[in-house]
Amino acid sequence: MRKLIVITLVLLVVAVLTGGCAAAPRLTADDIKQVRFSSFFDGREWTATGEEVGRFVEAYNEAKRLSNNNGTTAPARIDVTFKTGEVLQIWGGGQRFQTVEWDGEQSNIEGEKLHVLLAEIAQAK
Repeated sequence: MRKLIVITLVLLVVAVLTGGCAAAPRLTADDIKQVRFSSFFDGREWTATGEEVGRFVEAYNEAKRLSNNNGTTAPARIDVTFKTGEVLQIWGGGQRFQTVEWDGEQSNIEGEKLHVLLAEIAQAK
């Protein structure tokens, strides 16, 4: 019994330290200068409206971090430029997870609303 408790605690600590149970870093619309959507199916790109930015921020903030062993070619991308000049890029819309690159680091996250938003961007006409 004691061994089971120790193993469970070790696994929990590893999950927390590796970000397996953590949410992606939170965003606020106030920090964002611009959001651009890109569909790789037809090459369209556009700047998000205020309503689209709000929808994106809500969807992104609900996403959870995943392990980084997933990979795919995504049909859509979101580029977020912050007032500080930093850029956040998110690829997705095909699989249920999204790939994020921010501050030189790449990771995977999963959010249902973010998946739906990227799938809509990919199919935009």
